[in-house]
Amino acid sequence: MASNAAARAQKEADSHLKALMAWPENQKCADCGASKPRFASITLAVFLCNRCYGIHRGVGAHITRTKCVGLDRWTPEEVHRMKCIGNAVAAAYWEQRLPQGIQRPSPESPDSEVERWIRDKYEKRLFCPPDLPPPEAPKFAIEVLQRVFFADTLLKGL
Repeated sequence: MASNAAARAQKEADSHLKALMAWPENQKCADCGASKPRFASITLAVFLCNRCYGIHRGVGAHITRTKCVGLDRWTPEEVHRMKCIGNAVAAAYWEQRLPQGIQRPSPESPDSEVERWIRDKYEKRLFCPPDLPPPEAPKFAIEVLQRVFFADTLLKGL
């Protein structure tokens, strides 16, 4: 019965993620703007295309941990984090101090340009406010969400 509950919980997580990916701001890769991203950085709470997903993996898990939407197992906390932050809130923070003349890469940009952008943005933190921490999902809401999400999933399995 526990595996049925886990399967239902994952199906529900996938459903929530697909709904989040339908939001206009999440329909493009957070880093290069490619359409229909299928991956995410759960650390940064942004949706990514296949190429940027690979670059994020190369940057390292100490900066960005990634998952595939629809294939990987997601916790309620991770889904909640994606909902609270997502591409728009993340861009408002990570690109707040983007200097005039520096342009975001496009889907047609060379890989080296996209990698430089990702490393400058997240690893070197060149464009974010130096005195503010990155956006976070509210902790209390995560605890409540976890209780409700798991309780509801487990009750459905009884």
